[in-house]
Amino acid sequence: MLMTYKKISIISFLLINLFLTGCALFEENTTEIHKITEREQMFANAEAFYKNNNFESARLLYFRLSRNIESVFDPIYDQSLWRLVKIYEKNDESEKALLTLDELSTRKSSKIEKNKIKFAQIKNNFRVTNFYQAKELKKEIDESYKNKTLSLEEIYDYLVDTTEFTNDHHLLEELMFLGEVQKYFIFIMESSMSPENEQLTERLINNYEHFFTALKQSMLSTEFKKKLSISLLDQLRKFDQYKIDTSNLNTKTITRFLNYSEIQQKILVESFRL
Repeated sequence: MLMTYKKISIISFLLINLFLTGCALFEENTTEIHKITEREQMFANAEAFYKNNNFESARLLYFRLSRNIESVFDPIYDQSLWRLVKIYEKNDESEKALLTLDELSTRKSSKIEKNKIKFAQIKNNFRVTNFYQAKELKKEIDESYKNKTLSLEEIYDYLVDTTEFTNDHHLLEELMFLGEVQKYFIFIMESSMSPENEQLTERLINNYEHFFTALKQSMLSTEFKKKLSISLLDQLRKFDQYKIDTSNLNTKTITRFLNYSEIQQKILVESFRL
């Protein structure tokens, strides 16, 4: 019996050592360092340029990366196209942005979500005054939300990504775009998502402030300022017309914007009397 225990102990010892040796070999294989490819390095360099606002250098690299697709699923290709869209917007090249978005929208396995692409298409169609196409795309967004294939979290991300206005060459068109998508702002503002509801309320107010600040620019003609003022009043009133769910858990954010809107509307109305 003693010999049997000794044999079992020896066998157990050998098995444990074999197991530990196998684990060590497995860890060595799984922790093997991935060698970055030239293409991955180029994308990393482009991202660094982009994040440092060196958009021209970034554009050249993204453009090179977008010249070929490595496979059906190619995140670098998709992300490069998306970055090019953002750069084209900054450079007042909405036609190029739309062509690039069209390419992204036809990708069967794109890293960029289809509805995110549509939000950007709506914005750039407004910028080139293709209002019919913009509103058709908005209907598709509405249908996605109705069918619950578009979440509030996604809407929040897409609004943050597409409602940054820095180019003053399309003030009227971008204001119309803001008015068109502010319904989606309300979805988040009414929700119990926190701090997203407060953040998006501030984003909407800051967006309107961008256009009110433009009214004070001396370089704009009196006629253009009048058009901008009328459009501002129209968009603010459009917000008021949306049905607000007063039974919702969160009305604080809605009230904050409505108070802001009421003050701004009074200022606009008074300016028309001067």
